[in-house]
Amino acid sequence: MLPPERTPRQRIIDLITRTRLSSHQLAQMLDIPERQVEEHLAGHLTALPEDDHRTRAVVEAMRAVEARHRESALRLGAAELPAPVKRAMRLASKVMTTVAYRV
Repeated sequence: MLPPERTPRQRIIDLITRTRLSSHQLAQMLDIPERQVEEHLAGHLTALPEDDHRTRAVVEAMRAVEARHRESALRLGAAELPAPVKRAMRLASKVMTTVAYRV
């Protein structure tokens, strides 16, 4: 078990890097969560009131950081994963989000 003081992102990276995947494969895996976070934040932006400039600025800044992370992964050789893998990861993400919401 990983120490509890690690962030969720650090734990994901720790688990991924313990595998025997190549750098290219690791970069592929890192691209998926960044894209999902970007999409998730974009959804929050559409739900925010137009006049809530402060919250919009924070969410936009978070989205920009995630975009930079994704671009970095692409520069390191990330490529698109096969469609079935993407669907499985998206489903796993929805399950985790639902469980976290209910806990």
